[in-house]
Amino acid sequence: MKVLVTGASGFIGRPLVSLLTVTALFWFSFRRVVPLIGPVQLHHAHYKCIIYYTQVTRVGWPIPHTLTDEDAQEVIYIDHNHFHMVGNVDTGAGANF
Repeated sequence: MKVLVTGASGFIGRPLVSLLTVTALFWFSFRRVVPLIGPVQLHHAHYKCIIYYTQVTRVGWPIPHTLTDEDAQEVIYIDHNHFHMVGNVDTGAGANF
């Protein structure tokens, strides 16, 4: 990860990053016909990602010192929605869509 600049007085670094991804939810919506695609189902996928890292903060003023947080973590949620073609679908050159 990049070093985050916090101003002239110091910076924050994030070495030793590890990532844990957990699948939170999966489900399909009802079948429908979408123009230019055809008969599809919308596939919903939700993920929870936990990022564990060691955060090092170096402060240069008024007294130079270094702070280290070895148990820092961030949680992000990712929503991923995409279509799945359903039924007897012709995707060749002679398709109507």
